[in-house]
Amino acid sequence: MSICTCFFFPVSAPISHLEISYENVDNPDESSKRDVTVHWKPLGVREMKGEVLGYTITMSKEGENIKISVNASANTTSHVLQGLEKYASYNIQVVTFNSAGSSPPSSLTILDLAQAPSEPLQVSAVAIDKDSILLRWKPPEYPRGSITEYRIYWRSSSSELSLDGSTQELLYEVEGLEEYVLYEFYVQAYTAVGGGGRSQAVFQYTKEGVPSGPPKHIQIMSVDKEPSSLQVTWQPPCSDDRNGIIRGYILHFCEAENMSTSVSCRDNSTLTQNVSAVVTTQLVSDEVTTQLENLKPFTPYIIWLAAYTGVGVPGPNSTMTWNRTAQGTPSAPLEVFVTSQSSTEVGLEWQEPWRLNGIIKEYRVNYKSDNHDGSYSSDQTRIVLKELLGYTNYTIKVQACTSAVTAPCGDFSSEIYAKTLIGVPGKPILQV
Repeated sequence: MSICTCFFFPVSAPISHLEISYENVDNPDESSKRDVTVHWKPLGVREMKGEVLGYTITMSKEGENIKISVNASANTTSHVLQGLEKYASYNIQVVTFNSAGSSPPSSLTILDLAQAPSEPLQVSAVAIDKDSILLRWKPPEYPRGSITEYRIYWRSSSSELSLDGSTQELLYEVEGLEEYVLYEFYVQAYTAVGGGGRSQAVFQYTKEGVPSGPPKHIQIMSVDKEPSSLQVTWQPPCSDDRNGIIRGYILHFCEAENMSTSVSCRDNSTLTQNVSAVVTTQLVSDEVTTQLENLKPFTPYIIWLAAYTGVGVPGPNSTMTWNRTAQGTPSAPLEVFVTSQSSTEVGLEWQEPWRLNGIIKEYRVNYKSDNHDGSYSSDQTRIVLKELLGYTNYTIKVQACTSAVTAPCGDFSSEIYAKTLIGVPGKPILQV
């Protein structure tokens, strides 16, 4: 195992205890002897206050005042004490040191093998709620006396190993845990003289809970080629707020009221769409996207979201965000009628389309007779057609156009008919 050595001038000796443990190993030479491997977890840079120079292990046999100390190099995390008596207990202290001094000593007792029980067997863990896990186990194979209690230890990736409690039963419920967090558990048996070895580690997640934070970084984009759609992207809640695996999102949306005053839904009508986290498209990192369809062109929509886990209950809503769909195709202009006539001109007016679906960029007016046709454009709802033929019937229709990317111009209005007045005749054609 490599040790990170960060060099700086120490301000003091190491400030924390080492986390230490031990394991018994059979001595290959004498059956009445044993070897004991002492393990420790190196301190972090902050706790060390300087470069690790080494470790000192001090051992004394219980009932005796003689102490033996040995040093271990800085790049080790264990040391083997050889030839200890199987049926004697030993007190051990381990310190680490830098150039300014040593850490506080960490102590443990290596128990007499004739008294210490072996480790509990077949430890299992089952999540029973979002904040509790039930442990079960079987007694040690070698109790070496009457088991007085079992002690339960646990830790998560963000916490140190700690004692939760004890019991005389073969099951124990650990409570007060965090939602959907992976925990590591150990069980240790005790007799009247002390504790034996810890069980093998068992790992289990607590159950999922309801997200405690909303989705974030919501963006709404219009789709130029699809004026009835909006593309919505967002990121899941922060990791600490998910409380489980995000299975999907409840997307709320509505037509917006007058956006110049406040963000509110028109007629208090809100629609929802269930967006599965499985089918959403991954864009960058864990950003997700979906597309709302069948919306009204050139219409403002308000959107907000809530995430849910396997529990199925949505968490808090995100902030409201809004955008407008792209411009689309307008409907036909309404009520085209003639306002004036002469022998060469026809004045027209009309009403704007019922569905604008954008900002009207222009109106196109087509006219046609048996031997004369043409077109005009106007940005107003009125126009005068000029240079027409006198005393001639014309068929006229009007079309509205927006700045839509696809199909900017809509249907023509219903045709109307107009006839120019009688004009001044031309010069007679002389025939000789």
